[in-house]
Amino acid sequence: LSTLDFASTAKLLRCEKTASFCPGATAGVGVQLSSASSWPLDSVLRMTCLPGFELAVPPGMDFLTCSASADPRTGQWVQLDGYAVSPDSLRCRARQNYCPTLSLFNGHVSHFVGMRDVLEGTAA
Repeated sequence: LSTLDFASTAKLLRCEKTASFCPGATAGVGVQLSSASSWPLDSVLRMTCLPGFELAVPPGMDFLTCSASADPRTGQWVQLDGYAVSPDSLRCRARQNYCPTLSLFNGHVSHFVGMRDVLEGTAA
């Protein structure tokens, strides 16, 4: 190819990230995952816990990054330390003695006795 032909051809060639490079993830009990329809390279999967649940993973390990793997056709999820894990490892556990905030239909709560959102607290 001449230099002119190569330059013209190079303009036609374009690389794009594979939309579903990393496997999809499903949320476990008490887990809410950042939603996306696809997981391209370098995308971040973030986990939060629903009310009444708390992280069951060390701080900083509540998100994963889509990274290259040994198989060039697919990616893998890695933690901050670079360790490859399954998104299913993102876990929340039930908070001990948790009670949801009290809400009443056609009424109001005047005060709480004891700590709010804790088992054995009393509302009046």
